[in-house]
Amino acid sequence: MAARPNTVERDRARIALARHVLTDLHDPETGRLDAKRIAAYLHVSLSSLAALTGGSVAAIHKAPAANALQQTLAPIAQTISVLTEVLSSKELVLAWLNSPHPDLGNQTPLQLILGGHAGTVADLVAAALAGQPS
Repeated sequence: MAARPNTVERDRARIALARHVLTDLHDPETGRLDAKRIAAYLHVSLSSLAALTGGSVAAIHKAPAANALQQTLAPIAQTISVLTEVLSSKELVLAWLNSPHPDLGNQTPLQLILGGHAGTVADLVAAALAGQPS
């Protein structure tokens, strides 16, 4: 029979398992990503996120954590979560997202995200963490 992990091992596993989850971005009841919370975190209007999803602001107000929004919100939340882990503060995350980036044609990462290219920004962050040049 395999030995049970000790408390330190369980804590390390729990941290590793939840590393990509920033609870501030999730609906506490369902656990799904919440468009209202993401918009508030980024200091952008809900209509900006609604434009990305193809839905209406009214629909997002009614169901900000709807299943239909999850695919659009996932790369945005992934980017925020990874940046939070690496940069350690919301202020630095927001500064990074709002700073022109040479690998993005001197656009800000947030401009690309709101322009429908959240996957591009998520890929840039993932590549940087993997030590791959852009």
